[in-house]
Amino acid sequence: SVVVKHHQIDRWRRRADVIMHGSPARRSWRGAQLLQTYGFSVPQPLAVVEKHTAGMVQESLYVSEALPYPPLSTYWRERSAGWSAQQRRMFLGRLADFVQSFHAAGLYSGDLRDANLLVEENNDYTWRFCLVDLDRVKHEANITQHHRIKNLVQLDRTLGQRARLAERLFFLYRYLGSPVPPPPQRRRL
Repeated sequence: SVVVKHHQIDRWRRRADVIMHGSPARRSWRGAQLLQTYGFSVPQPLAVVEKHTAGMVQESLYVSEALPYPPLSTYWRERSAGWSAQQRRMFLGRLADFVQSFHAAGLYSGDLRDANLLVEENNDYTWRFCLVDLDRVKHEANITQHHRIKNLVQLDRTLGQRARLAERLFFLYRYLGSPVPPPPQRRRL
């Protein structure tokens, strides 16, 4: 099975974006290669197809393998209700570790929300996360706090609505690592 992500470049904003940053399909291809370089799972990229008219990209298609895993939003909604508090924390801890290692590698995604993360579950309550929206993945030598917070807020807007306050704080503290930053910095976050 494959997934085809089709981008129609028919509006002036999209054309300007393509001129400045390249086609979405090529950016997805580069994003997949970048994540693979740093050891993160992505659906295997298969092809980039573009239609050009008068030297401008009109259509952009990115083709990758389809993975049989559910998105984080669906997985959390369907599975976490039957878990114990310890199992929920284990899962949130693994997710926080994933996001922390993603940022520690100097990676940032412009759209790190739960619908763009697939969850692979193993029998021993270990999970692997796979980012599927790759056209806005960037590598920076030092990820800014603004970008870190943006990714955390993207996850919290959707996943956080279904998590208890204590679980959300657990996720944040796990992401921050040890030692936990001083109270003024935590409040800002």
